[in-house]
Amino acid sequence: MKNIFSATVFLTLTGVNYIFGQGIPRYDSACGLLSNKIYCFGGKITKDGNLDNSINVLDIVAYSGSTADELKNKWQNISSNMNGNNIQFTSHSQNVVLPDGKSMLLSGGEGFIDNSSAPITRVYDSESNSWSIYPEYTDPDSGRRRIIYRAASVLVPYQGIGFIGGYEVLVNSSQTLSKAAESNNVMHMGYDSLTFLNLNKSADLSWFVYEPQYHLTKKIRGDKTSIFDIKSNRIFFFGGKYYNKGSETQYTLRDFKDIEVFDMANNNWTTQVTYGNVKPNPRLGHTTTIVGPEQRDVLLFGGACETPEYDSCSDYAFNFNLDTFGWKLHDHLRLNPIMFPKRYSHSAIAVNDNTVFIVFGLTSPYEITDTILILNTTTPSQLTLMENYTDVNNVNVSSKKPSTVAIIGISIGSIVGIFIILGMIVLWYRKKKKIDEKKRQLEIEEHERQQRIDDPANEVDWDDLDKRYFEMSSTIYHKKSYSPLLASEATTSLTAILSQRPDAVDKNDITTSSNYTVQKPDGGA
Repeated sequence: MKNIFSATVFLTLTGVNYIFGQGIPRYDSACGLLSNKIYCFGGKITKDGNLDNSINVLDIVAYSGSTADELKNKWQNISSNMNGNNIQFTSHSQNVVLPDGKSMLLSGGEGFIDNSSAPITRVYDSESNSWSIYPEYTDPDSGRRRIIYRAASVLVPYQGIGFIGGYEVLVNSSQTLSKAAESNNVMHMGYDSLTFLNLNKSADLSWFVYEPQYHLTKKIRGDKTSIFDIKSNRIFFFGGKYYNKGSETQYTLRDFKDIEVFDMANNNWTTQVTYGNVKPNPRLGHTTTIVGPEQRDVLLFGGACETPEYDSCSDYAFNFNLDTFGWKLHDHLRLNPIMFPKRYSHSAIAVNDNTVFIVFGLTSPYEITDTILILNTTTPSQLTLMENYTDVNNVNVSSKKPSTVAIIGISIGSIVGIFIILGMIVLWYRKKKKIDEKKRQLEIEEHERQQRIDDPANEVDWDDLDKRYFEMSSTIYHKKSYSPLLASEATTSLTAILSQRPDAVDKNDITTSSNYTVQKPDGGA
């Protein structure tokens, strides 16, 4: 795995420790939550609009408990397996996280260099770290493949990914405003009606125009954001701009007094009137994210307003309720006096129902930021900033595919662990063997003791011996022998009977005419 930052690898029994590098500040990047990590693709890294061609990953589960300031230094820059495809990283691409939660689809993009080997619609799989190619969008009339950017994109269950608006990258005079029923001036437009990409790649119609669409406004429009409300079965489109009739340069920002809506149930384009004492100023470069445990609120964050030139909007955070259609301004989001949350051309990622990450973006036309904001959306009407992030979902890290470095660490740790376990088994076996031998010896000794108890022949009956052996007085004639059995001549007469142990020795000195003790043949004199 290639890293653009310096890395220090230290092997331990638990794996590998390594240092991540600070993410390169960027804006207009495509970001989303894949496999419980935040992935950001491409984007611009200079004020002049130079593009970045890398993938940046932030593992928020591994660094659970870290502060926002610490997390900005934990980005990992990775390379991917392109499977022989000429994958291009752009800005302002249409991007949607797919239902599997591990893949992201990117379509078109600004700065796209057109050639036949560069796929327009590409899908990244975070588990395999590889790319696959989906069918490209072609013009329904001419069949020409088209590269579009700044269009609204939204995932609609059972339909696929819907696209509308945006602008075309390449100049082609066949695409004119007259086609949009506005004027004869040449103006490159994106999707002029709601168009879907069927996620079933085997379908005959991979791309299709949703039909019918009643009351469709044929305007060149872009920079809108969108969400799908599953409860009302409607798509909401927020903000953006549309070009004035007959002009290629003059446009009008869409206000928020009402919101453009497409009703999937009756195929009707309409507007939804909104409420609230304070409504967002018209803007571009904002984000809209469904938040809250009930998923009935939309967080509108950031954006660039005309004041008089484009700069970060001062009203940078709103809550929009999908049931009351009311706006609520949040103007208190600040952790310290020098921290300003406002920005535009950033990315907003809902990591769960209660937390949204705001990453990268522009804080002014002259400053690109790498700071991270962590928003608590548990109660959407009372939005707050958090100093650090804790993984409240208790995600099982083992279910995620580890990185190459992590795999090496786990492998080494496992091998070392196996040797430790084997050593412990050997020591346990040796200790058990000694205990078993000692136990066996004790059993043998106990058995022998029991046999002596059970067999009377092995025991001495002193009472019986007292009856059998006794001391007598005798006169013995011998030839210098102390043994009564070796005496050649002996005349004995019973003088006294004294009880005595067979191995006892008489206290009197032994002489030729002394008394002797009769005893058992193997006893001592």
